[in-house]
Amino acid sequence: MTRRLPVELRVVIETPPTHDLLYPPRVEPDSVQVSGAVSIVNELGAWPTVSMRLRDVRDSIAIRVPLSDTLRPLVTITPEAVQLYARVVPFTEGVRELPVRVTGVPSTERVVTLEPATVRVRFRVPLAQYEAAMTAPDFFATVPYEAIRADTTGRVRPIIHLPDGIAVRDIVVIPPALRYYNVLIQ
Repeated sequence: MTRRLPVELRVVIETPPTHDLLYPPRVEPDSVQVSGAVSIVNELGAWPTVSMRLRDVRDSIAIRVPLSDTLRPLVTITPEAVQLYARVVPFTEGVRELPVRVTGVPSTERVVTLEPATVRVRFRVPLAQYEAAMTAPDFFATVPYEAIRADTTGRVRPIIHLPDGIAVRDIVVIPPALRYYNVLIQ
């Protein structure tokens, strides 16, 4: 029997605190052809690479990674290795003060006041995208009015909307929850 199976990547990429993977690593090809006895091949869900640990990676990599050969000679794998691609870039920390908007207020009958009306957002971002993250207009915070209506604690958590095309990570919102007041307009 011959089957095509996805490749299971068993490579750990460690970066220093100043760097990070820009995207998850990818392998090419992402699947392999496995041939062997039906009783063996039928039970397989994926085919693993060998286990590797890459330490202190500070730059993008493209390396050949052999596939595990634990069932050799019972099965044949084609190809016998895959190419691993990972993009590692320097990251930095950013902090922005974001006003929080209440969305979905049903009419002008109510005014919702948040306390505080802004949140401080601390995050990590690729160094090359720092300026864009600090000025992006689509980086904002909201609280849906429905969350306020459903709340029983007197505090709601803002939702942070991340800018498109910018790899913002490790977000910390200060304060994590806001008080609110509903004011009826007469």
